[in-house]
Amino acid sequence: MRSSFSCQRLLAVLIFVLISAVISSCGKKPFEKVEQQPVGEAEVAALREADPGSPVLEAGGYPVEKQELSDAFMDLFSKPSSEDTYESVARETLNTVMSRHYLFLEAKQRGLEVDAETWLQWKVKSRFWIGITFMGLKGKDFVVPEEILAQLIPEDARAFKLHQLTLPDLAAAQDILSRINEGQRIEGLAPEYSIDPVALRGGGIKDWQVMAMGNIYGDEILGKLVNVEQGRHSEIIRTPIGYTIFRVDEKRPLSDSEKTGIRTRHRNELQNGMVNAYLEQVRSKYPLEIKHDALNKALGENNPEAVVALVGNFPVTLKFMRTYAYHLMVSVDRPADDNLETWVRVINLMSPGLAMTEEAMAQGFGDDPMVQENLARVKKYSLATTMIATLARQVEPTEEELYTFYREKFGNVDEPGVFSVDGARDIDFETAEKIRGLLESGTSLDEALSAVSLPDTGERLSGTFKDGDFDRATLLVLEKTPSGEVAGPIGIGLSYGVYRITGKRRGEMPPYDQVRELVRAQYTTNNSSDQRSDIIVRQSKANPVKYFYTREVIDKVIGEWLDLQKALRGVSPPGGFHQRGGPSEIIVPGGGQRPAGHP
Repeated sequence: MRSSFSCQRLLAVLIFVLISAVISSCGKKPFEKVEQQPVGEAEVAALREADPGSPVLEAGGYPVEKQELSDAFMDLFSKPSSEDTYESVARETLNTVMSRHYLFLEAKQRGLEVDAETWLQWKVKSRFWIGITFMGLKGKDFVVPEEILAQLIPEDARAFKLHQLTLPDLAAAQDILSRINEGQRIEGLAPEYSIDPVALRGGGIKDWQVMAMGNIYGDEILGKLVNVEQGRHSEIIRTPIGYTIFRVDEKRPLSDSEKTGIRTRHRNELQNGMVNAYLEQVRSKYPLEIKHDALNKALGENNPEAVVALVGNFPVTLKFMRTYAYHLMVSVDRPADDNLETWVRVINLMSPGLAMTEEAMAQGFGDDPMVQENLARVKKYSLATTMIATLARQVEPTEEELYTFYREKFGNVDEPGVFSVDGARDIDFETAEKIRGLLESGTSLDEALSAVSLPDTGERLSGTFKDGDFDRATLLVLEKTPSGEVAGPIGIGLSYGVYRITGKRRGEMPPYDQVRELVRAQYTTNNSSDQRSDIIVRQSKANPVKYFYTREVIDKVIGEWLDLQKALRGVSPPGGFHQRGGPSEIIVPGGGQRPAGHP
């Protein structure tokens, strides 16, 4: 029997399909053509610096805020490619936002109320958002003085290109060192005698090893090479894997960019330490109480309203726990994982965020205009989703149609990604960097973890894992990383993970009897797409878009977001990023007016 969280994960697939269906319904319609116009830099700066809640568009008397554009962009282009252009990105972003907006208008006109299940999803997401946002704003209070950061970079810090040869005992190392002193080279000796991972390529280390940067050796070892002349060998140095002889091929002072990177790393680590200390204070103020008997009973009876834990005075129901777990992307979709122990782990992972939310609410953060704006935005999204669900309920498939759809479509949509990985997570950046270097050089996982002394908080990973075993950010990187390569360090909240991909494949279809209702939901959603398209076109004609900024300015700012995301992910097309073609096209016949008094 698959766990009940499998349904939560499949529900996530359905939500993605709902959004995709809305987008695809737009793409079938003709776009409004807009001629290229000059872009005013003052306007661009005004939109770039505008508050997230500032109106950018308007239709039917309701605004579309800057944050809505940003949210849609991140949903659509979390994995940008070099093929994405300003034109295509702006078009898809605007079409997605306006499609949702017009479904919202239709729901308002029909007098629909948000259904309970949809509202729970968004309510939990909002609570999650309040705690995370409050923590982020609080983190800005923790400032590390620049003079302290400067002291953390040794004056004699250097970067090295190295060859190395490692022996299991001192006597063997002394024998090899004497042979090197007689003129033999590490490149010839390493493949035969060295026990370290780079032996087969002659002991060469391909990357610069930078002191104070979190290198794989540690500054204590590299510090012993500072006085070794370029082209010369070190004495025998005790390292985590044995007795090592280094040859310094190149040596140089740190570059300005390396110093900046070191300061940034230390600043983040020190700030994280202060933030963690503050978080521990908050957690002690709102202690976690897991009701183990109630949790075990609720799991057995599948009672969604049972209170299974308390964070301070906040009651965590089984339904809230499972919904929150979906937002955490915690995987419990393997049969053995749907047990008391697994859900206790989930609640423990939830508790810091919930405690921070309780503190945020106690300090009045829930009344902050930014929070209220977000909740209003959430309500709008929820009404649009309710409109989609309402249309889907009007479709009545036969059992034969459902099963045929399951066989032909659903398995392909839901097949989970399966990754075979070696690695570790919940570790600090420096440890993750060291593990990455060792794994890249071919070291086994056990040897790598032994070499760095995995901290108590760290989790060793080895074996086969599914999509849901990783948070969304990690999953995106793993999907992009070719099999056989190492991904990381990848930030996960305040910690890091590093993973060597040893294999990838797609999973199997879920048993029909366990996912029938989810299959039905997807079938009805897909088969109501024409009705959604009709609503969007009708509403767009009745409520044309009014622009608070020119279309070209909106395109320009969306394009800047794209450039930033590509830069962060190292996506660089030939010739750099540039706009191809004219401004974007949007499915709003007759749109383009701008309210009086606005730029």
